[in-house]
Amino acid sequence: MTIKLCTTAIITITTAIVFATTTKYQALAQEASANQATAAEANVSENLNRDSSEDMLRHALALQEQQKPQNPEKLAETRLALATSLKCANKLAAARELAELALDEQEKLFGKGDKRCKLALMLLSSIYLDTNRKQFNEKEIASLEGFLTSLANMDREQAASLRVQLAQIYLGQDKPKEAENQWYLCTAMLHNNLPPDCRDLSQACKEILQKLASDKQFDDAQALARGMAEYGFNQDVLISAANGFVVLSQQQESLGNEKKAEHLAKRALQTAEKYGDRKTCSYTSAIKQYAATLRKQGKEKQAKSIEKRAIEVSTEKDTPEDKDRNTDAKAAKHSAQ
Repeated sequence: MTIKLCTTAIITITTAIVFATTTKYQALAQEASANQATAAEANVSENLNRDSSEDMLRHALALQEQQKPQNPEKLAETRLALATSLKCANKLAAARELAELALDEQEKLFGKGDKRCKLALMLLSSIYLDTNRKQFNEKEIASLEGFLTSLANMDREQAASLRVQLAQIYLGQDKPKEAENQWYLCTAMLHNNLPPDCRDLSQACKEILQKLASDKQFDDAQALARGMAEYGFNQDVLISAANGFVVLSQQQESLGNEKKAEHLAKRALQTAEKYGDRKTCSYTSAIKQYAATLRKQGKEKQAKSIEKRAIEVSTEKDTPEDKDRNTDAKAAKHSAQ
């Protein structure tokens, strides 16, 4: 959960959708061509390899729509693939229309909330975000909220990333309260995503977000939320929780809350000890932060004791307890998945 400006998450999401769809639906175009072949269509099929992806997908969609009887599932998939291509070309209105048709068809086939609707929800959410960056529309934002609520039940990480982007739009519209609400929704998802003994991380994160918002440090709050969305949902507990506690400890330190900083650093160390090898970077970072917070409060003896412990750990061989910790880490990762 390191605080850093990440590459725009919408690019990551769009790339994921493209990888998940484009190759598959180019094959759909060829399959549809073969199934519908006439002498004239055969000539078109021979030229498909020279067409762009968009042209190929348009061709596939036209053939799917002409097919009798239609295959609703393949039709929805092909519409979704073409919508993805159009979105990449910034043809948002056309992409949105096709994505909405695809989602509607998939929800009829599988039911609302089915995981097979995930790509359509991701794509539509990203299209709505792009559209509202240019021209804010409260009615569309309400629809987007519905998409994100559904997506959260399928993929919390993607839902959190999209909500942080929505928070940025709200900040751009001078609506900090709405942005704040998006941050808190992300912390609620984080709570559900973490192992039970690490869930205090989400409350600690919310507390700092509240403080930053009350001080009108909205850029800092958004940066923290972005880091939470980028790293907090990682299934490796060392990354999502142990490192997260270190970051929040540093944040409380910067706010002048030394006691809270010490507590969070201690939680980082406890988490790293339980869920990882004591020779990991997460363990080392937790040790350093814990020692630093102790030293700032004049607890020099305790700080030196912690640092001495770190040196000893770095030179000792793995113990049976270390192996048990590794087993616990794997079990926690599996449980979170």
